Amino acid sequence: MKDGYSFDRDEAGLDQSYRKHSEAYHRIFDRCGLEALEVAAESGIMGGSGSHDFLAPSGSGENTLVRCENGDYAADLEIAGGVPPAADFPEELGAPEEVETPGQRTIEDVSQFLGVDPRATAKAMPVVADGRVVLALVRGDDRLNEMKLLGVLGENFRPAEDAEIVETFGADGGSIGPVDVAVEVIADEALREGQYVVGANRDDRHLRGVQAGRDYEPRFADLREVREGDACPRCGGHLRLQVAIEVGHIFKLETKFTGPLEAKFLDEDGTERPLIMGSYGIGPGRVIAAAVEQHNDEQGIAWPKSIAPYDAHVVALPGAEQQAEQAAQTLDEAGLDVLLDDREQRAGEKFADADLIGCPIRVTVGKKTLEDGAVDVRERASGEERRVPLSELGSVA
Repeated sequence: MKDGYSFDRDEAGLDQSYRKHSEAYHRIFDRCGLEALEVAAESGIMGGSGSHDFLAPSGSGENTLVRCENGDYAADLEIAGGVPPAADFPEELGAPEEVETPGQRTIEDVSQFLGVDPRATAKAMPVVADGRVVLALVRGDDRLNEMKLLGVLGENFRPAEDAEIVETFGADGGSIGPVDVAVEVIADEALREGQYVVGANRDDRHLRGVQAGRDYEPRFADLREVREGDACPRCGGHLRLQVAIEVGHIFKLETKFTGPLEAKFLDEDGTERPLIMGSYGIGPGRVIAAAVEQHNDEQGIAWPKSIAPYDAHVVALPGAEQQAEQAAQTLDEAGLDVLLDDREQRAGEKFADADLIGCPIRVTVGKKTLEDGAVDVRERASGEERRVPLSELGSVA
């Protein structure tokens, strides 16, 4: 990692350090030829009051970038918000109605058995945090975002075990719900309105017409994982999900570490105060991976000039080895890092390897060079090719 830290006397100083690092990171990624978006992110175990990811869209990666089609919203999937499609609710009931659902354990099973929209059901997921059982509740068609739940609970948790579920709710995991339970219920914001089918806390039974605020009192929070096609929370446009590589991350740690470590300073009147801390990191290996993902074609890599392993790849064809060495020396004297391919291989194989390696320019020295004293210079990214006299080759730098 490229790590950096800031230590300031107050929040205003931290804000300034944070902004300067953000601006510097944007310049770094621009110079590396990367498209990297700064988006709101989950701080995770680093903690603090907030953080931002720098995500590079790519064909592979461990992160998911959520972007609005209108370009006014972007976030890491771990923290992204979105508005789900509306549910098709059945006729409202004045009170919950218990129905038998023999052998129906999944949302798909229950909704099909009762003939209701899966979006009009609620999915109950019991977890254990600090020795207590908590019931997380999301709409039946949604997935629980564990990082969001971690942020709500403020502590690590684990899924409740089967025995814990039966002991707490009196039924197995396929038949539990939020009504008349002695545990905290945290419900997703999407469950504020409408009536839902939930488990009845009796095996093979569910409740119709359950309404938050009337039949149970939850703590509401954003718990759901955003999905492709959700509405943008800012403009209502469609959200799109894209795989991305996290190439940088910045955090406002404040006093999370300086407090316990008693890292302090004396202010003007001699009072001890804790240092306000920020943390900033770039993954150089991730930058390289993202560059390869964003700059390639069917033939191989097309390195951005600023981070290419070599500036020029000189291909020596049979009979022109001496002229190829002269070309490499000219480029070297012009300040370029040069890779000279003087292997005894066929021209086609050398060209294929040059495209695969992807140096910004390829210089081909062959029989024609012996005739006119010029070489072929090909731009790897654009494919444009031009004839350049050996004596003027240094100008390509």
